[in-house]
Amino acid sequence: MNYTKGEWKLKVSKTGWQIGSEHHLIAYYASTQNPEAEANAHLIAAAPDMYEALKFLVAWDASYDDAALISKACSYARKAIAKVEGK
Repeated sequence: MNYTKGEWKLKVSKTGWQIGSEHHLIAYYASTQNPEAEANAHLIAAAPDMYEALKFLVAWDASYDDAALISKACSYARKAIAKVEGK
């Protein structure tokens, strides 16, 4: 599966929320007045981080006793959660 690599960032403009990487626009949400729109935009921007966290969690399940992998998975998960929450 291929998706736009790099960190996805969220920017607000006068007309809506823009989600993109350094060189690509990923999504545009045409509302800045709706709190649900902002929450959705944060969720979309966090998608790559959540994907990485899930990949590590699945790998951890396959190697249950790997403390370093568990720590890395938790780090990815915390980063994704913070991004979804707009922090």
